[in-house]
Amino acid sequence: MRTPLNWFSPLPAHRTDIANYTARVLPALIEEGPVTLWSDLNADHTALRGAEVRQFHGLDLPWPPLNYQSPSIYQVGNDGRFHRQIVEVALRQPGVLVLHDLGVHDLLRFYCLEGDGPGKEAYIQLVRRYAGNLAAQEARETLKGERPVEDVVPRYPMFEWLTTGAWGVIVHNPENLDRVAASTRAPVWAAPLPYWPQDRLHPVQPPRAAPQGRRRLLLFGFLHSANRRLQPILEALATFPRRDELELTLAGEYPDAEAMPRHLQEMGLSEIVHVRGFLSEGDLRAELDAADLVLNLRWPSLGEASGTLLRVWDHARPALVTRTAFYATLPEEVVAFVDPKDEQAELHRHFSRLLDEPAYYARMGEAGRAYLERHHTAEAFARGLRAFREEAAAFGRIAYPEKWGESIARRHLARLPATTHPAMIRRLSEVIEGCYPLQ
Repeated sequence: MRTPLNWFSPLPAHRTDIANYTARVLPALIEEGPVTLWSDLNADHTALRGAEVRQFHGLDLPWPPLNYQSPSIYQVGNDGRFHRQIVEVALRQPGVLVLHDLGVHDLLRFYCLEGDGPGKEAYIQLVRRYAGNLAAQEARETLKGERPVEDVVPRYPMFEWLTTGAWGVIVHNPENLDRVAASTRAPVWAAPLPYWPQDRLHPVQPPRAAPQGRRRLLLFGFLHSANRRLQPILEALATFPRRDELELTLAGEYPDAEAMPRHLQEMGLSEIVHVRGFLSEGDLRAELDAADLVLNLRWPSLGEASGTLLRVWDHARPALVTRTAFYATLPEEVVAFVDPKDEQAELHRHFSRLLDEPAYYARMGEAGRAYLERHHTAEAFARGLRAFREEAAAFGRIAYPEKWGESIARRHLARLPATTHPAMIRRLSEVIEGCYPLQ
């Protein structure tokens, strides 16, 4: 019998690559059994054929069927707009977390401080519990405006907030395996980041000639975070002596989009930097086919693997990456490295080599495509996930036999006085567990 899979995730057309990740791996998941996709946002169902798509609101979910089935899979990134409600469910119905970013401090702040979240003191207490008194003091200073948020968030990733009670955790960066495993008793799996099944990979196209013979650079994705290095890239291009032989396309979402044209004019880049904004799938594919080199820097890294990089390899295009975290584990022949300690000089070096030796980067793109096909297939991930869900379910039955009952009991007793006797909670927990067993 094929076990049903409940998969909580942002979905197309949500503007996060985790939504694209779900769409890419879905065909292989469906081969393993029936899939229900859960999201708190509207979704593009045309990209999700073969799965049942259900929208949920808050904690209004069909709990008994979910409890009867194998552990749910929760996709967790750092953007609270897309992951807050998913985390809300995961904290009440522990399952398998797919931790796309090791750094989820921004998500924690959004969860606690926005809307009807638990509030400032809950945030401070969670930081103290998982990062210590100094971190809590610094977090409190950010709330008072006495310390910049960006000074605190990168130093305290706060993933322990989520992993401590999970039944299983999946990471896509092997460098994170030991660190995450130390935060939880649950099984942890370092799974290569999956891409489309083999029969859905993009037909490789040769690069098109650029106007005036310029070599084409591409920077795309969700560029709000400073760690995507948008401003340093623009500065490197503005100071590059042969900049008129290059052109850069910006595609995606970035800060101060309305002010970008004026900013480029002030930097003297208006003629060679083209601002495209968020593109359709077809237009983005065309930009990737046209690129000679894609800029995919991350500094500081949040511990993430990169779906963006897999897309670049799918088009057999070369990519510049920061020599850090997941990227530092990649072979030299499939990516071009940039040392963050000398970022501008490193970018200038690659720009020059691209102009003088474009065949070097073309070979790198071909090697990246071959690496993608060997190491990042959706089929292998889906098979591994089936086994890992069984391992996580076995752990959960042993480690948290009363987790569900206690959680639901406390929720139902919340309207009673705070002095409610613990025996009442235990008794109601036992009744609930008897009615709605987890397995």
